[in-house]
Amino acid sequence: MKKHYLPLLAVLIASFGANAQMSSDDPSFNHPPSVPITVVPDYSVEKVLSTSVIAPCNPGNATFVATEVCGGYVWSSDSAGLNVVGNADTLITGTLTTDTSFFISTTTAVAGTDTNMTLPPHGSVYSGNVRGYYFKSPIDFKITALRVPTEASTGTQNIGIIRFNEDSVYNYPILTNNFVDLGYWANYAGDTIYTCIHVAAGDIIGIFGNRADQNSYATAPFLTDIAGIPVTLTRAGMQLPISSNPLSDVFSETGGSLSRVEMFYTTTFDTTSTTQIDVTLLQPYSDITNIDICSGDSALISGNYYSADTIFTDSLVMISGCDSLISTLLTVHVPVFGSDSAIICPGDSALVNGAYYTTPVVVIDTIASSFGCDSIVTTNITLDACVGIHELVNDLASVYPNPATDKLTLDFADKQIEFVRITDALGRTMANYNNVSGLITVDISNYASGVYFVIVRNGNKYQSQKIVKK
Repeated sequence: MKKHYLPLLAVLIASFGANAQMSSDDPSFNHPPSVPITVVPDYSVEKVLSTSVIAPCNPGNATFVATEVCGGYVWSSDSAGLNVVGNADTLITGTLTTDTSFFISTTTAVAGTDTNMTLPPHGSVYSGNVRGYYFKSPIDFKITALRVPTEASTGTQNIGIIRFNEDSVYNYPILTNNFVDLGYWANYAGDTIYTCIHVAAGDIIGIFGNRADQNSYATAPFLTDIAGIPVTLTRAGMQLPISSNPLSDVFSETGGSLSRVEMFYTTTFDTTSTTQIDVTLLQPYSDITNIDICSGDSALISGNYYSADTIFTDSLVMISGCDSLISTLLTVHVPVFGSDSAIICPGDSALVNGAYYTTPVVVIDTIASSFGCDSIVTTNITLDACVGIHELVNDLASVYPNPATDKLTLDFADKQIEFVRITDALGRTMANYNNVSGLITVDISNYASGVYFVIVRNGNKYQSQKIVKK
């Protein structure tokens, strides 16, 4: 037995139209009703919904869909179902920013509770264009199956079902297309067509059908009932064969004959258990890597060598589809230069880093810094005649610029200076000046790049100034 499961459709669409068969072609007959069939459709739940969902990065509105053969849905954001966020099979969430959970409770029609709505007895056969009936629903219910009786023909079935968008249906010659198509089966070879069509109280439903374009005619209007509540079936039709044409330009009439289509329905439902859907929102990944190098070295980053301070950013796509942002911060550390000085008298010695020195010399020590870069400490030891006591000061001269490139200025202001010497880092004399004052400009353009010392002495005062030649 072939089954067709239809989704519940939203109510939209509009307008009336078609050429109607007048009531004069519909004589009334009084024949016994056809034998009703028993419908026991499969009400097992068919869900296309995982209980563990991984949402893509930046998903915006996520859409979840649950399907059942016949039932209702309640979506909520809490397990108790207090905060309802939807009551259709499809839930469109708001924008997701964190992991979250949703809960869905379903109601399922109880098997074996279907009722076949009573139809008038078969009276005659009308060939060609399709006829049917419409009614206004007094209550909420589900249409679970449709079937065309076999009095007029045992051929293939053609059935269409619509929901009118207006409060009333206009009579012929007014035609309408102002309806929502709820289902259409053409040339269906099976017996019963199983459905799951929700009908709300006040809906105007039209059902049209025949077998092999042979309509089973019966007198209209006909008073029947749905769940014990009286309902009137009124003649309706379309001036085209339904076997090759979906419903359009539908008409209705207050008298005449209707085409018999059996409608099975239920109003009995059971509530199923609540299902939790956990949504995991994948997050972009970001990381910062720090690389420290010494001046003169280089670092290999993404296939390129870099030797200056830089920030390198690379965007990668993760397996999950999220972008990952990897930043590399490269810091270049220059050597740290420190200086010290010592004056010794003849016969004395100076202790520098565990060694004693008795002669003028420049001691250079290399010390590894925390980043592995060398730090250079230079100690300038000078020998003095030690006539009197020398005081180490820093106000005998101003030395600038520092670092210097080709010219070095020694500014003694208004002081008369007895002695000036410039030495390299190894203590070798580069220049000497005696009895100077004011400004002296020293040409250092031929000096090699490196560290030099300017030693100034005046009386018992002594100044040692380190400079850097670029």
